[in-house]
Amino acid sequence: TTSDVQPTRPPILDNATQSASSLQTMLDNARVLFTADLSDPSMPGWDWWDDRHSASITENGTLIFNKYPAGGAQLRSQYGLKENEACLALFKYGGTYFTFQAVSGDWWDSTWRVWGISRAGTDAYQQLGQDNSSVPLGLKKVPGHWYYNLLWVKGPTTFVARIWDKDDPQAYAEKQIQISEPSQWVDREWYCHLFVESGTAEMGSYQELRFDQTP
Repeated sequence: TTSDVQPTRPPILDNATQSASSLQTMLDNARVLFTADLSDPSMPGWDWWDDRHSASITENGTLIFNKYPAGGAQLRSQYGLKENEACLALFKYGGTYFTFQAVSGDWWDSTWRVWGISRAGTDAYQQLGQDNSSVPLGLKKVPGHWYYNLLWVKGPTTFVARIWDKDDPQAYAEKQIQISEPSQWVDREWYCHLFVESGTAEMGSYQELRFDQTP
């Protein structure tokens, strides 16, 4: 039904840190550390974490990642985010199972930590937490819309995952993640990681930012 695809209006969560206007001011005054070159499907400045993937440039200069044909496209930024730094990506999804997350440590052992955003086939956005659980963020995707995804290292053990409609910033969802076991999370650098497990994900832009001033 039509109501199934309408974005939920704020307040989405009680712990949202910024209104749409104050967040935009923060973004406007951020220092740009890195901007992805979407004209090159090899994605310079990123590490591919899969053996086989497919990435193609559209006529509009965006980049489409496809599941190919087994597994999925996985790539990780080479820059590790520190406190008060963030990655900001613009995505449009097509029937996609995906995660856009910040990762740290070795996936193969107990040092691995992750937090961020995922979307399942239900079109509901999820927040990935410290125990790898998925919690509904309260925002559903509108077909054909672009969504900004922000992962912000707000403090040593405080992280913000936020997603909003490019054409309607008031349609957003946000989760501030406060880690309950700080000794396992402090003094880390966080690497932005995209995993397209199925379907396609179209990237319109990607930047890494440093917030010199926050409200």
